[in-house]
Amino acid sequence: AFLRTGRLDVQIFVGLPDKNARKQILGFCFKNVKYPIQEGLIDFVAEYTENYSGADLKGLAAKVKQMAFARKLKFYSEELFKECLAQTHPSPNAHILQQIKEWEQKQFQ
Repeated sequence: AFLRTGRLDVQIFVGLPDKNARKQILGFCFKNVKYPIQEGLIDFVAEYTENYSGADLKGLAAKVKQMAFARKLKFYSEELFKECLAQTHPSPNAHILQQIKEWEQKQFQ
């Protein structure tokens, strides 16, 4: 129904964030946190979150913050992020990723 004529006539593709964009999104998610983040941790997490959408990264950040709060941690560690990464997965599945790749190839030929 959303794609019927007169409703949303223009479709805009927003691809998955690249490593640099993931770093920026994660940096924003942890911009005003109470406790510090280990040096280089945002780069580490950006490296291991390929195919994560911005919403996936926001969800990961929320999980990390909740676990840190529940455990009364005074900083965000690599171990905490690894544990949360093991419990989360990118939302785009292989079929969606293939569709994105095909769309990009059509648009940017």
